Amino acid sequence: MKLNIKKFIGVLAFATLLSSCDTTNESGYVPADYAFPTTFTLAEDDATDTSIVVSYASSSVGKGYYVSVPSGTAAPTSTQVHAGTGFLQSGSFDVDGSSTTAITLETAIYGGYDYDVYAIHKSGDNFISETVTKLTVTTPDTEDPVFLEDDSNPAFTAAGISPFAPVMLAFSEPVFYQGGDITFTAFGSGRTITVNTASALSMSGTSITVNTHGTFEQDDFIIVTWADGTFKDNSGKSVAALGGFNHYFSTRLFTVPEMAFLMQGTWEYSTVFYGGGLGGFYSANAALFLPDTGSFELMLDPSDPEGLTLLGVNIFAPLAQLGSPTEPEFLKIKIGAGGELAVLDARQPSGINGGGVFEWTHWSLFGTPYPGFYDFSAGEINHWLQLVVADSGAAIDDIDYNYTRVGTFAKADAATVKNLEKRNELLKDKETVYKSYKEIKLEL
Repeated sequence: MKLNIKKFIGVLAFATLLSSCDTTNESGYVPADYAFPTTFTLAEDDATDTSIVVSYASSSVGKGYYVSVPSGTAAPTSTQVHAGTGFLQSGSFDVDGSSTTAITLETAIYGGYDYDVYAIHKSGDNFISETVTKLTVTTPDTEDPVFLEDDSNPAFTAAGISPFAPVMLAFSEPVFYQGGDITFTAFGSGRTITVNTASALSMSGTSITVNTHGTFEQDDFIIVTWADGTFKDNSGKSVAALGGFNHYFSTRLFTVPEMAFLMQGTWEYSTVFYGGGLGGFYSANAALFLPDTGSFELMLDPSDPEGLTLLGVNIFAPLAQLGSPTEPEFLKIKIGAGGELAVLDARQPSGINGGGVFEWTHWSLFGTPYPGFYDFSAGEINHWLQLVVADSGAAIDDIDYNYTRVGTFAKADAATVKNLEKRNELLKDKETVYKSYKEIKLEL
């Protein structure tokens, strides 16, 4: 009896299993049949100095993706090709499974270079290739590189350019500096800057930038020239010589702080005594003081936040070693607008005496102070000082410091001070006025 029950249970379980299988079949379920990416071919159709045409052929419907890079670039993954960012050129197109697609590459293509083209296939069910197909193409080089004056910066005939700005030279393709002179000649002054070291240049894409050139002449036309062979492309073809007026631009005027900054450097100085008192005092004590002529380094005054003030020479500076003031403020040269020196505010104590207390101030005429004049282009400064009685302001004597720049930074034969006539008239007045000064014995 127990055996029969066990058989019955077994038969029932088997029947249940068969019934379950029959139910699944009768539901109509069919497993999915996905379309996966198939193989495809890449082939070179055409290549010029500036473009590449590649054919893409696939027997499967879907979508093609491609990117282009310079040869030697790390191979991208299929995911990166699908994203299409960070390459010379990228794109996608529909594939019908029977037609060949032409891919035209024109972005950053130049003659005489190798380029890699990578592509993948994406099926109709949105599966992408696991592997990336690669094709390498070498472009011919049949054209000479060309200088592009309108794409350069400054562009041809551009105006108002900063004399300190770098110069970007644009070309039709990447070129490389071979040595030789790149010259920048100021038409008005004739001042020429020559750049002939690779360290002064930098290259980016199809441009070469002159980063270091000194400073161009202000308010002038700057003519750019170089010889044939100064720049060559990857195949050794030369950029043609640049001469004449084929590329030039014009600069703006210097600002006053820029002029003050550029006036730093070595200057020859000389002194002129007017009233007899200071001249005699200096002669009697010449061994204690600096020479009344010599050379001096003009530097900006670090205490002037405007950057307008230069620290001038003081032939009486050794008075400091004797415990006397060093005539500080009025040996400072403050650059003003229009060729005139700016007026300093307060009179300063002097270590020189003559039975009274003396101070330094600007030379004045009928109560109007005249610190002096400068000619930036010609490299000249006339700095006018006056020794006065502290309590009355009565003039004792005058001293002029005349500076001439050493070097040729901004020398120009035709340059003149705008206020030259005014300066010359005042010099005549100084010659006349000093005769009326009282001769006071000056002492340490």
